[in-house]
Amino acid sequence: MRSYNHRDPRDLLALRDDLSTLTDLQRSILLVAAVKAGLHHPRGPVRLAFWFVFRTYGDRDGMARAAAAWNGLPKRMTKDEWNRLLTHIVSGRNTEDPTSAGGLNHRDLLMFLNWACLAGWTPPERGG
Repeated sequence: MRSYNHRDPRDLLALRDDLSTLTDLQRSILLVAAVKAGLHHPRGPVRLAFWFVFRTYGDRDGMARAAAAWNGLPKRMTKDEWNRLLTHIVSGRNTEDPTSAGGLNHRDLLMFLNWACLAGWTPPERGG
């Protein structure tokens, strides 16, 4: 299985490319998990919608309902938010670990990759 180093910009670019195989539903699940964990901060009405769903349905049901609702939004909106998340992962800044090449430190990147695997993503073989 391929590994990704949070300090290597080439690895983060490879991760972005590798994540292109995700389905819309898998992307929705990852976005919701990233928002819930504080790794991603959506803008405006999207932020309010996430807050409302989590507050109304609780953590467990809220995440499932938020992923389902997010998957039903207009594709342009979901694609823009997904691209914002990927941009942060690849070229954002991490205040906890200034040596990170992107916006996630080692622990957060591993957590994100675990969520991706739980959502059904299979990382390519090393070098692939």
